[in-house]
Amino acid sequence: MSVNTKYRLLAALLFFGAISCTQNKELDEITETQLAPGGGTARSFDGLLSVEFPAGAVERSSKIIIETRRDISVERSLSAAYVMRVDGAELKMPAEIRLKLARGDNAVLAIYENGLAERLSNTQYDAASQTVFAHSSRPATYLALSEESMDPDAGIDAGEPQGFPDAQPEQELEDGGIDAGEEGFADAELTDSQDAWEPMPPQNSDASTSGNGDGSISACSFDGGLNPGGPDLVVGCYDLGPTPWHASSQQFISFDVSNVGDQSTGVASTARIYLDANMVFSPNSVLLYTAPVGVLGAGATQTISSTISIPALPPGTIYVMILVDAEDGVAEATETNNLTVSGPVTVAP
Repeated sequence: MSVNTKYRLLAALLFFGAISCTQNKELDEITETQLAPGGGTARSFDGLLSVEFPAGAVERSSKIIIETRRDISVERSLSAAYVMRVDGAELKMPAEIRLKLARGDNAVLAIYENGLAERLSNTQYDAASQTVFAHSSRPATYLALSEESMDPDAGIDAGEPQGFPDAQPEQELEDGGIDAGEEGFADAELTDSQDAWEPMPPQNSDASTSGNGDGSISACSFDGGLNPGGPDLVVGCYDLGPTPWHASSQQFISFDVSNVGDQSTGVASTARIYLDANMVFSPNSVLLYTAPVGVLGAGATQTISSTISIPALPPGTIYVMILVDAEDGVAEATETNNLTVSGPVTVAP
């Protein structure tokens, strides 16, 4: 083989190899965006999905990888699927995920996982711009679906920063329980003694509670506007997962931490979940789970969800208590609405 022939063959191999690499890169439709602690925006390859990260979402420079997947087929899907991954750090605060659609009224943003799509509970749709958006701090696969195709009670909360440790209970619940109680959840306020929380009826008359087909208890409290006078942290929508609970098992729980005040919290805070055999929060309540909450602007919500280890509880009835601003680090306009107490939850062996 002559030298010229070898050069021609080598050039042809390089040319077709370059074409092949270019085609594979286009088919992959992957973008990589370097995210600094100061925040930033990552976009999908087709430009339809954008993820706005606030300052403090990551503690160090990290890579945001978004892969556009067109091979995921979901009934009544209105978009491609977008796989978001974070390389280099955990997400400490929720990001705003926005997806521009070509069509579709009343669309919802959903997470696709294990062959199923479940809507985000804080999803919203702007018909004017045909954009669906929600806040989440969960690296996952996102897509838009027609709201008509979704079970309104099937929403999930996807705001848990990755790596939250499950809190280990320091003590077991006392035997026994209250067999009767208000179905769902109630707000609570601190008594003058400062050592117990007395449950009280929901302050918002629009609060609603529902039992789903799987026996789970979920609820939402709807508010018509922001409370004046500063930040005000409350528990919004939440889901205790399937009931009955089983001792020494894994249980999915999710809840919203909402700032219903007219000012930013200014600082991060902490949310905790407790268990008790009674409907009153006290020093005997068992700490089940602790989660960090980022700085929340006026009207902002952070959604927290996790699969939590349930301790060796005796069979009977317990109450779940969700406490926001657990360390009392936020100067709030109202300090008496941080605790939400569930109705009775059955525990089976």
